[in-house]
Amino acid sequence: MITATKVKLYPNEGQKILLEKHFGSCRFVYNYFLKKRDEYYITHRDAQRSSLNYFDTNNMLIELKKEYPWLYEINAQSLQMSLRFLDNAFKNFFHRNAEHPKFKRKGINEFFAVPQHIKIQGNRIYFPKFSEGIYFKGSEKKLSEIKDINEIVITKDSGYYYCSIIYENEEELPEKKPLSSENSVGIDLGIEKFATLSNGIAIENPGFIKKVEKRIKRLQKQLSKKENGSKNRRKHILKLQKEY
Repeated sequence: MITATKVKLYPNEGQKILLEKHFGSCRFVYNYFLKKRDEYYITHRDAQRSSLNYFDTNNMLIELKKEYPWLYEINAQSLQMSLRFLDNAFKNFFHRNAEHPKFKRKGINEFFAVPQHIKIQGNRIYFPKFSEGIYFKGSEKKLSEIKDINEIVITKDSGYYYCSIIYENEEELPEKKPLSSENSVGIDLGIEKFATLSNGIAIENPGFIKKVEKRIKRLQKQLSKKENGSKNRRKHILKLQKEY
């Protein structure tokens, strides 16, 4: 069975810079070839072959690296994975399962994937361009036992870095049980009580939420006064994200 686990990364300052370069470069490659594929379709829509595919853009990536040498600082397979994601997005669009792919924006849904050459030793994870390993916190014992890692996905959320490790284990999918009164419960959300279950259990309202809500309300009010596109506004958005 293919499963995944997520751990929080604690990179040093040099690793943070390199992670940010990976986010930016993968976003650049995705957006560059999204534009190229759109342009190709406009000029070849009446031709027998009206669109580019993954292999076309992968060949074009070789020339793009010569034009932008800083792309060599990035794990080559991570750049190729960006082309895979773009190709899948177009396939879903052609099959009418999704909208037309959109350009990625800095600071929104930042991630990159690493498909090979991944190793976990102790509380460090090693992959191309990060030969000294990045320190993480998670289920260390469980991760050290992983033998077949299919892929890792590095993400950034509210200023923090995370690693999702996708791997295979020997467990089988659990048998799906039919719903019944014995294995299901009804939930009624309320005001005085956070929730009341159909089996009679009542869950009290967590008091800390009121304190957090006050801080969030104050930060939202301050954010509304910040100038759109300014650095102060971006910093304030990050504070609000962390509070959430």
